[in-house]
Amino acid sequence: MSNNRWEIVTNPKRQLNLQKRIDAQATKRKETALPKLEGISLIVASVQLYNNLIKNYTYDDQFLVKDASNGLKSGKKQRYQSEAILGHSRKGFGYSRLKRLLSNLKIEELEKHLEFNKKTYPDSKLTWLKELATFLNDRITGDYVPDFPIKFPMYPASLLSLSYREALIEFLGSVGETNLDYFYHYTLLESMCTNMSNDMPVLSLKLLLQLVGHNWPHMCTSNLANTVLLRNSYQNQYDICLSLLWAVSQCGYVDLSEGIRIFQNVMLPILEMDKHSYYILAYMENILKLDAGQGLSLSRHEFFTTLNSFVSLLKLDTVHSCKLNHIASIFLYKFITNSTELSNIFLQLICDLGNDGDDDNNDLVLYGCRLCLQLSSDECLKVWKMNLKKQVSATKLLLTNLNVTCSSVTLPMHSLFEIEAISLTLPGYEQDELLPIIKVSIIHSIANQKLITRKEFNCIWVKTK
Repeated sequence: MSNNRWEIVTNPKRQLNLQKRIDAQATKRKETALPKLEGISLIVASVQLYNNLIKNYTYDDQFLVKDASNGLKSGKKQRYQSEAILGHSRKGFGYSRLKRLLSNLKIEELEKHLEFNKKTYPDSKLTWLKELATFLNDRITGDYVPDFPIKFPMYPASLLSLSYREALIEFLGSVGETNLDYFYHYTLLESMCTNMSNDMPVLSLKLLLQLVGHNWPHMCTSNLANTVLLRNSYQNQYDICLSLLWAVSQCGYVDLSEGIRIFQNVMLPILEMDKHSYYILAYMENILKLDAGQGLSLSRHEFFTTLNSFVSLLKLDTVHSCKLNHIASIFLYKFITNSTELSNIFLQLICDLGNDGDDDNNDLVLYGCRLCLQLSSDECLKVWKMNLKKQVSATKLLLTNLNVTCSSVTLPMHSLFEIEAISLTLPGYEQDELLPIIKVSIIHSIANQKLITRKEFNCIWVKTK
């Protein structure tokens, strides 16, 4: 101690030894803990692997319906791309989860609930319907997101037990079509859109919408004004608009004409929106192919309105032109082959052909003309000759098309001579354009009737060119 203060005296060698012992103990503790850390890392890696497997299983679980997967493999790619671009906010239940949920519903509970409501509200059938929607919503949670139209038209309602599904259909039919129509448009459709926008369960509503659409298809088109208003309100919200299109289009799987009306009035105006175009085109292709023998009971006005829409879209030369042309051709074939007014349809097609100045966009109309001539040659030729002077440009296009395509349509020789005679009464410049085409048609007719050999036909063909 100096100057009345204590001093701490340390031994440098002892301090150094103490530090060495501390470092040695720290190293030993690290070595001891290392296996534990490795074990923890292994556990973490295992948990991550398990989570990934569960995620992949849940994701792939939506595609367990083998037929749908095989039929629309390209749809998966489109779906993944759409999710990446649009950022889906809702994830629906997969096949297995839906099956477990819907197959476990008890028919006894449903029957007791329906009987209770009938006794409680004996004169209020709309209340029965609303109570049914509430009852199902309490027992069926979650959602089904229709990413693309699948091959099973009744999915997911087909996962309900047969007795449960039949009980629901019987009850819906007992309330009267007026009540059911109001319930469909102003309770089910509007509540589905509202619940989805509020992130609430809608699976029960979609099941009821699907059952109504399949058993009363005309109700899907009975209030198109309200449906279009809903579409306009939600067309920029992908998940909601897609579910709306899916719900109102269920009628097309049992009534092709009603499905076409939904396409024309609800889907067609938003076809150019890429986020909806794939679903719309896939749906149209599905319903047109669903029943090869099912015709179209559309009026001529409805038919030509839809056909003109197809032609207008094809002129835009969009990325969907190939698919659109394929769908439009099937649509045209189904209507014409089941129509009893072929001469009137042919006349309208000829007029459309003559009014369209763009020759490159007439393939669809020309295909329709060939079908009419093939199915009702005499009646169509009669109308054609009566209107030839007014439809010179259309006549040139159609005769040239018949010559070039070598189609199954062979015009009779006497009809061609009559067309030639009418052409001689036209102004000189129109004769110069039309008569050479008629001569080629006569040569084709002679060749098809085997009045000359193929070699002679080729010689004449070369001279006329």
